[in-house]
Amino acid sequence: MRARASAQRWEEELPKTEMEMEWTTRYFMHQRNVWYQRLVDLRASGIIQQGHEAYCEEKMRYWEEFARIAAFQFQKANPDFPRIWVPIVTPK
Repeated sequence: MRARASAQRWEEELPKTEMEMEWTTRYFMHQRNVWYQRLVDLRASGIIQQGHEAYCEEKMRYWEEFARIAAFQFQKANPDFPRIWVPIVTPK
């Protein structure tokens, strides 16, 4: 009975874990997009204080890297993991 209960728990946890993997990657991409929008707004305002653009760009790179690594690791662990990570394209 213990083995059966353990197997049933795993059957319950697997779909939750797979969804959490996807949510994590999407959260990282969302944060990247938030910092990108802050950078765009900052540039559009015309009021640029020293270092603010660099700070936004740095935060964007952090979140981009988190999303990329998470998606790569999740795909490595689960071949059925959807390819949801999309790199950000920023204008120069």
